[in-house]
Amino acid sequence: MALSLEDQMLYAEDLEVRRNAAITLSKNPTVEMIPSFLQALSDSEDVSIFAMYGLVKIGSVAVPHVLEMLQNSPHTVTRASCVEILGEIKDPRALPVLLRIAERDPNPWVQSAAIQALGGYKEPEVADLLVRLLDHPDSWIMTLAAVHLFKRHYTEKNLFQIMMERFIRPEETKRGVMAWGLIEVGSQRDVPVLKQVVQGVQDPLVQKMLQEIQKQIAWKK
Repeated sequence: MALSLEDQMLYAEDLEVRRNAAITLSKNPTVEMIPSFLQALSDSEDVSIFAMYGLVKIGSVAVPHVLEMLQNSPHTVTRASCVEILGEIKDPRALPVLLRIAERDPNPWVQSAAIQALGGYKEPEVADLLVRLLDHPDSWIMTLAAVHLFKRHYTEKNLFQIMMERFIRPEETKRGVMAWGLIEVGSQRDVPVLKQVVQGVQDPLVQKMLQEIQKQIAWKK
């Protein structure tokens, strides 16, 4: 007896078979497929990405089920996928959960996914949270907060200066991701500031990174 598409997506031994079933199901998803799509989130990304597409297409009806999976799953990848789905659907019911995860989830991957998911919400409490996260000890979380505040046209604090002050700390270990954030937030007016900072930095590697950041910002329109 031939397996149904849902059973193929979940139980076929061959990854290509599971992937093709997920692709087909995600094109015309129904509410009845929600449990199967949720189960497929723990599979390879080749499968789970299409399960995510299916749940996003189903929309608000799927939100309570996704929230339940987010709360109960012990798996980081599954939780991060749930957060991304909620960010795409943008249902108000998910906002309190996303705010909580973005502020204090113990897993930085899930926390960063929640910060990015909040990008689709315009409520003022989102901006308030992002401002608080500028003081977060994890520089990746802080960088994401700064970039998303920049996208909201936030001007009350100098985001570039805040990031730069942390970037040049001798103990900083996440300069790679911070460099991306500085380029995103930086503008032509920050180039002279960068030149001065470069002159005051002793570490040749940090100097080289700052010079590259300066170059990338100078090229921005």
